[in-house]
Amino acid sequence: MQSDFERCLANVIVSEGGYSDDRHDPGGATMNGITQVEYDSWRRGQGLPVQWVERLSTAERMSIYKTEYWDRVHADDLPVGLDYCVFDEGVNSGVARALRVLKAMDITQSPEEEIRHFNDVRLLFLKGLSTWKYFGNGWMARVQKVEDIALRMLAEFQESQIKTAQASAQAATPNGPLMGSAGASLPTSPNTTPGE
Repeated sequence: MQSDFERCLANVIVSEGGYSDDRHDPGGATMNGITQVEYDSWRRGQGLPVQWVERLSTAERMSIYKTEYWDRVHADDLPVGLDYCVFDEGVNSGVARALRVLKAMDITQSPEEEIRHFNDVRLLFLKGLSTWKYFGNGWMARVQKVEDIALRMLAEFQESQIKTAQASAQAATPNGPLMGSAGASLPTSPNTTPGE
């Protein structure tokens, strides 16, 4: 499966915004969602001196998000749309939290139901935090936006899968549709859910 990392990261960056140092945020000073503490740790790991998080470069931001969030939630192994949901929660509430919710998922659900269920559980957790009174409206809007984008990503993927299957079927039968034993046309779209 092709990685959606860059597309998902672009959406996360929009949600996180630029530099922030809200006194109600236990994460302290952050830039594009990367905290000062996390940035210091990452730079030390690279053998670099620490510096103010607002000086975070685009390359550093991409590397941190790829190795510390995307890869740690195994997003490349997740269905389209759900990868973005899990990645965004990993950024917003921590990788461990995102993985716990994912582990408890009902894998018999449809891809659309998985996306909605994941975000319902995420929102329920956020509402239980003491900082909800300060950030609740923003968090609620963020989770809804993530769900909307994730469902759109899934729909686009499903549509592309159907078009690919139809094109393959047409290429294999240049003289017309395949016929079943009773003379009925065989379907040209797959019966399985994309991503399974």
